[in-house]
Amino acid sequence: MKVFHLAGKPYKRGQEYGEHFKDTICELVAQDRMGLEREIQTRTGITLSDEDWLSMVRRYLVFAEDYAPDLVEEMRGIANGADISFEHLFAFNAFLDFNDLSSRPLTSKLLIGCTTFAASSTATRESDAYLGQTYDWRTSYRKGSTILHHTGPNGISVLLFTFAGLLGCAGINSAGMGIVINKLTPSDSRPGVPHPFVLRKALEQTNIPDAIGMIGNCERASGIFYLLADASGEIIGIETTATDFEVIYAMEDYLGHSNHYVHPRLLDYDQPNRRLKTDTFVRWSRINKLLERARGQIGLDDLMEFTRDHASSPNAICHHPDDGVEGNDDTYTSSTNAGLIMDLKSLKFWVSLGNPCVSKYEEYGFPG
Repeated sequence: MKVFHLAGKPYKRGQEYGEHFKDTICELVAQDRMGLEREIQTRTGITLSDEDWLSMVRRYLVFAEDYAPDLVEEMRGIANGADISFEHLFAFNAFLDFNDLSSRPLTSKLLIGCTTFAASSTATRESDAYLGQTYDWRTSYRKGSTILHHTGPNGISVLLFTFAGLLGCAGINSAGMGIVINKLTPSDSRPGVPHPFVLRKALEQTNIPDAIGMIGNCERASGIFYLLADASGEIIGIETTATDFEVIYAMEDYLGHSNHYVHPRLLDYDQPNRRLKTDTFVRWSRINKLLERARGQIGLDDLMEFTRDHASSPNAICHHPDDGVEGNDDTYTSSTNAGLIMDLKSLKFWVSLGNPCVSKYEEYGFPG
């Protein structure tokens, strides 16, 4: 997997991005819409028209334009370069956020197994600073996996893991800060800023306090857990709903998370998720047990091994494609599409394409 460099002003860099990945973007956008439409129709009997999609996009777009007009412009460039509707591309970037608002029961099939983790200082073998996750979603996304490199106007460079057409899914910046995510399913989801915009803006910051500000002071569309860490060994988790957030501290220099709220004050937002997706509790327990057992000796090899864990299979940390709702069609199945691990001191980024138990980790770093 080669790194694609985003260069120039927002529209130009987006256009080059869209041109380079045109075929894959068009395929993923079509598959994502088809998959979501089929889920909604199967579970609710509702068929979404083109006007329904456009109406949803318009309601979210006003918030994105206010929060990150440069990224909206980049997205317009991507759409032009890929010769695809801007509205369809925007909807693709709201792939997690739209699920909440469209139909609560979708979470039982689509809210699948991302597991995040961080370890630093006394928890590690050599006072390292690590951050990572397994990235789970539709198996069809796997073909679009890529690494983007971008240097912002403030001179901060960012390496982003993403799927072709998306602004970004997780990343590390040249200031030694990284961010990974878990999807959460709060009861207050609404039109607002989709999470890829928030991730990109947070990663443009030089420090964790400013990144927290970009995440917290935002009209968010839904709930995401953002796990932040930096080269100094700081680890901060932020559980967000659309209208609220709380901070979780890594008092033992490690932290693991999955797809449910942990902070006591936010538990009441989580009722849809708690009823429908119970494997999140097992994965939360498992990743924290693995981190605790290795505490004081955690190294890169340990974290890679954690992403290969199959306890409580099939819905394990390393999740393999299931039968979905349409046999073995990867538009409707879910799986771990990548394993991601960052070393925030050396500014290295390791990515395993597909299930980490069968795919090797490849190392990436900043140019020069």
